[in-house]
Amino acid sequence: MRARYSTWSLRETPADLLRKYFRPDGRDFLLDSTLKPGVTFEERNLVEEDSLFWQDDAFDVVFCRNVTMYFTIEVTRSVISRIARSLALGGFLFLGHAETLRGVSQEFRLRHTHETFYYQRPEADETACVADLSQPRGDHGSFRRPIPAVVEPGDSWFNTIRRASERITNLTQEKSGPAMDGSGGTSRPSSRFKAASTPPLWDRALAIELLRKERFAEAMELLCALPAESKADPDTQLLLAVLLTNGGDLPEAEKVCLHVLKLDGLNAGAHYLMALCREHAGDREAAVEHDQAATYLDSAFAMPHLHLGLVAKRSADAETARRELERALQLLDQEDASRILLFGGGFTRKALVEFCREELRACGGAS
Repeated sequence: MRARYSTWSLRETPADLLRKYFRPDGRDFLLDSTLKPGVTFEERNLVEEDSLFWQDDAFDVVFCRNVTMYFTIEVTRSVISRIARSLALGGFLFLGHAETLRGVSQEFRLRHTHETFYYQRPEADETACVADLSQPRGDHGSFRRPIPAVVEPGDSWFNTIRRASERITNLTQEKSGPAMDGSGGTSRPSSRFKAASTPPLWDRALAIELLRKERFAEAMELLCALPAESKADPDTQLLLAVLLTNGGDLPEAEKVCLHVLKLDGLNAGAHYLMALCREHAGDREAAVEHDQAATYLDSAFAMPHLHLGLVAKRSADAETARRELERALQLLDQEDASRILLFGGGFTRKALVEFCREELRACGGAS
């Protein structure tokens, strides 16, 4: 092992560490020879279930950068599961910038320090998938109103990352749930949900239509009639947070978002709504962190980029504002119609695009 590194390879290494652990050798740098015995190289196949290698609590830190992006989702899940099992409690996992655990694993906490995202296996008394970002002070353990259910058990209503384009279509089909009959009552649930023990009696198409028309109070009435056990369903809670945000009750929306992030710290939609709530509360730093988490977890999500641009503009950071608004403008053309409905604040795609262009021009950018 030569342990020779180019200047480019060490471009982010602090000068004091460079002086302490490396010595110049021509145009390159060599690692201190006393450190070499502590490094061992082995060739392994991550896809294989190797019991000798994948031992419980064997590693403190795992760097698996730009590897899982070449695997299928099934292989990625199995590899990440082995890594989780082999990491010591409190151990760290570093992935590449284009890789996330969203939709892959619920066994890690999302961490954000030193301007980068990474993951940590929770300690024994911690809950996985809780984002370790700046959180507001105050008691968020209770809610002013009951937390209702919106979907039947097992029905992924609010997967903001995958299958987003299918949501509104599925929700507006009568076969996906009970529908109102002509007398104002409800018809029977479809056969797809007969196995559910207590299927909620509501018309999902009507709730979506009320959301579309910004009749949030009526939509909330529908939701409040649903089973209380939905408090444990992050998808259901995220829909509630959307309604509360669009209805202007951001303090309550923030409480629900915090609850969602306790259930699923990798929920991009909840991070975005938290960013809106934190900005409303005057906490710009936390707003930016939650927006950045949303963009990291879902690189195709336009709204957090738009919000980052607006926050930067209000902070007189024209360069960041232009960069984020340009990215938002690119993504809005391909954004899912369902996500625009749910996270667009009542604006159409066309209105959001025009708004983004105007803000970009105001920052000196070309639109």
